[in-house]
Amino acid sequence: MVEFFLSERDGRKFALDGYIYNLEREYPTHSCWFCEKRHSKEDSCKARVVLNNGEVSIKVEHNHDADYFYVEKRILLNKLYKQAEISKDPPSKLINDAMVDATEACKAVLPSKEVMTANICRRRRMLLPERPTTSSDEPKERPIVGTYPKKAAHFFLSKRSRGKMALDGYIFNLEREYATYSNWYCENRHATPEKCRARAVLQDDEISVKVGHNHDSDQPSVEKRIVLSKLYKQAESSVEAPSNLIAEVLEGVSDEVKKSLPSKEVMAASISRKRRLAHKDDQKELDNTEIFDSELDLVNVINKLIKEEQP
Repeated sequence: MVEFFLSERDGRKFALDGYIYNLEREYPTHSCWFCEKRHSKEDSCKARVVLNNGEVSIKVEHNHDADYFYVEKRILLNKLYKQAEISKDPPSKLINDAMVDATEACKAVLPSKEVMTANICRRRRMLLPERPTTSSDEPKERPIVGTYPKKAAHFFLSKRSRGKMALDGYIFNLEREYATYSNWYCENRHATPEKCRARAVLQDDEISVKVGHNHDSDQPSVEKRIVLSKLYKQAESSVEAPSNLIAEVLEGVSDEVKKSLPSKEVMAASISRKRRLAHKDDQKELDNTEIFDSELDLVNVINKLIKEEQP
């Protein structure tokens, strides 16, 4: 039985037959998932499945054994910590309730009650609103470099569906979301040779930049990224011709940004490639299916196979 749950960072997962899968990408008709051990340093697993209308199709098998007790443990802890975020019950009661239906084998691999209690308390502290700034806290507060209304930013998704924010000629990546605010960092944080430490906080429809950038802004480049992201995301869920999609997305775009974009031929080719990848699994099934022009052709093939099997 498939059981869906969320990771600590609210990434979508599901458990099936002693394995855990992470959501890779979602399409209008189906979703693609990969084994959570794909990035394991010791033994990377390439297992992949496609979920379509509740049916699971295994495309690549696992290279490791199933572990039902580990999966049961993960699901139990996930439900416990998620329940702790919305319930005011003491940790001891939450833990006892969560372990009522757990198997003895699962209980044996769970963390101690002290560790689970500490984790519950830590998660609840993270959900608390920030304390008002006092004189003793002032040195710990990062100075605000600038503030912007939320509507001044443009939010979009990366190729891997990660949250991004364009603001004042810069692009930020979503670091973490909390109950009342979210943290963002400059996408050049890992760039070489100069890493940018710029950070921003989005709270109550206001964006506060806490650390300034160490590089110049590039508004045309940012607008180009936004246009291409919008184009390719729309292409995945639309059946319109690439030329029509490109014309719609480019409507209202400045000439300066248009000049920096790839040619229409390149964008059309990229759209076609992304669509092929989106339907790659379905296409494989079609490619492996033999099509007959008539019922007579089918009968002839069957008779031929029967003769080949006869001694």
